[in-house]
Order: sequence, then structure tokens, then C-alpha cells
Amino acid sequence: MKSAKIETEVRSAIHIALSNLKREAAPTIYDLIQTESGYKYVENEIVIMMCKENFTASACIPHLNDML
Repeated sequence: MKSAKIETEVRSAIHIALSNLKREAAPTIYDLIQTESGYKYVENEIVIMMCKENFTASACIPHLNDML
């Protein structure tokens, strides 16, 4: 699988997870993703966590919310 295809699939999974996010579940993440720069920051942090911890995009959200 080419790296561009993998990147597209990962970003798509993150987009789906963040699109379904409710403020009550992760208020800090929810507030951050309301801006383009915040979304890109959260997306990057999720990519890092997915690679390091082997988590799904959805599983990264509560952990990242607690870290911020």
C-alpha cells in the first residue's frame, strides 16, 4: 500500500472520529477542532498517538483530551 493511500485512510478515520465527537465526551478536543489550526493540531496529535500506541482514532480522543 502506498504511503499516500495510508495517509488518506488515516486522515479519513480521524475525520470520522472527530465529526462524531460530542462536546460532553471531550470538551477540550471539541473546542480545539472548531478552528482550522486547532483541528490540524488535534489531527497531528492523534496520528502520533495512533502510531506510538497502536490506538484507533476514536480511542485516542479521550486520552488526548485528558493530556491537554
